[in-house]
Amino acid sequence: DAALTLVRERNPAVLNAFLAADTTSELTESAGRWPNPEMQVYQENFPGALPGNTQWIVSLSQRIPIGGRLGAAQDQAEAARAAVAEEATAVLWQADLRVRTDYASAYIRQRELEAVTTATAATRGLLESTRNRAAEGDASEYDVRRMARELEALEMRAELLSSQLRGAEIRLAYLLGVERPADGWAFLDPSSQVGGPPPLADVGGGVATGGAIVAEVGSGTGEPAAATNDFAERPDVAAAMQR
Repeated sequence: DAALTLVRERNPAVLNAFLAADTTSELTESAGRWPNPEMQVYQENFPGALPGNTQWIVSLSQRIPIGGRLGAAQDQAEAARAAVAEEATAVLWQADLRVRTDYASAYIRQRELEAVTTATAATRGLLESTRNRAAEGDASEYDVRRMARELEALEMRAELLSSQLRGAEIRLAYLLGVERPADGWAFLDPSSQVGGPPPLADVGGGVATGGAIVAEVGSGTGEPAAATNDFAERPDVAAAMQR
């Protein structure tokens, strides 16, 4: 929740989208109004024929739009405003999804790294024990080499996970507009972290497919079936329809 709040308050793309929506809203208010009247004032004199005589000429003009033009301009401005507002919502949703994705990625990599680190320590102990047994003739050199390769594979996996974790944290910090701690963030066990990521078992099942869009082909026509309501209500689709 804290991460999602930060992305709404600090992410440049989100802020820019909503500022654009605010600006469009202000322009919409003047779209259907008549243009401002214009007034001109100038002085005219007659130095040759009538010296010392001066006259002032004042003209006031008002452009009158053709019938229906103001209403059309207002409708167009309203549609543009609605489109920009939907696009701002789409940008927010996309940033929201990226935060959730990178947050989950960092959390998962951290848990995997914890498991691999534990396995690496255990394998290192087994390798030392196998070497001692080989020295006593109770294990073969093959067993020692096989255990050494297992340890190397775990160490390489730990390095890869560390790199992936660092990348996810850097992306997350960029999205949130905050500095990444030198030693990274610590995502605790979800059972002990209030508001932390839910256990994986809770995010499986129908969550990922509940809003899935299923495209079907009309019988014999080759035309796609009508989009579902979920698809039509997406902000990016709504913005495109407004435009």
